[in-house]
Amino acid sequence: MTFDQIQSFYWVAVLGTYRAAANKQNATQPAISARIKALEAALGVELFDRSGHRVVLTPHGRRFLQYAEEMLELKARAIRDAGKGRTVSGTIRIGASDTIAASWFPDFISHLGRKFPDAYFEAHVEVTYRLIESLVQRRLDIAFGVGPVTHPEIVEAQLCGYTGGFIVSPELGLPEDKIFSIDDIVRMTVFTFDKMTRPYHDLKVAMRNSSSSDFRISSANTLQAIVQLVSQGLGAGYVQLAAVQRETLSGQLVVLKTDFQLPETNFCVTYPDTPGSFAAADIAREAKVFLKQREPVSTIKLLF
Repeated sequence: MTFDQIQSFYWVAVLGTYRAAANKQNATQPAISARIKALEAALGVELFDRSGHRVVLTPHGRRFLQYAEEMLELKARAIRDAGKGRTVSGTIRIGASDTIAASWFPDFISHLGRKFPDAYFEAHVEVTYRLIESLVQRRLDIAFGVGPVTHPEIVEAQLCGYTGGFIVSPELGLPEDKIFSIDDIVRMTVFTFDKMTRPYHDLKVAMRNSSSSDFRISSANTLQAIVQLVSQGLGAGYVQLAAVQRETLSGQLVVLKTDFQLPETNFCVTYPDTPGSFAAADIAREAKVFLKQREPVSTIKLLF
């Protein structure tokens, strides 16, 4: 029985297919299959029921999975301690929501590169619910998105809160001293994120509380799309203001003054709760250190 065999068993059990386990370990499906068969021969039991489309753990497999997790965790701890804490190495796949990606994330990736020279960091930008799907399916190692996140396979820690606001193009000629009510906003076409996102939900709730039942929320796939649509004078945009600070400071976009405030959007760091997830935990801690050291930004509030 070898650690390669145990690790292959673990990933087949967690991901549900030999293909997914092979992709995770950068191996071929025949290699994964051979390791599982050798492990079963060493144990003298069948670990998987292979009669269906997806492999399913047998009672022996479910019992052995607990031992596999403990052994892989112990191995990871031994490597961490013997390696003097060099847990962040190799390719680390990091996900971020659009808002995070447009604010402090690029500087954080540069910071990680200096802090952990033995690692290569891949950046993936997506909406939060897709980031969580990728974490569960182990296509990402760690992600920064809207929180809180409640999932039995995911570790979560709150990071920062963002203030939202409405942006428009100065070409619309709206009065700079006007204070807009929710009824004023409802009369505009408002662009914001995907219907499955927190900003869309919060905006929809606010508009439902207006005096009009006729309102228009147009969802866009990315922050960049929202900025482009608003810059062309096609309507207002509801976004987290820290993500468009460059555009508002340059005068490309104008933040509307309002007599109401939508809920702050909180962001968190998440990663899979898997044996030996020390690299993700170290990066999560480093994110807090990084955010504390940054120059204070009025539109971002630390939550730790």
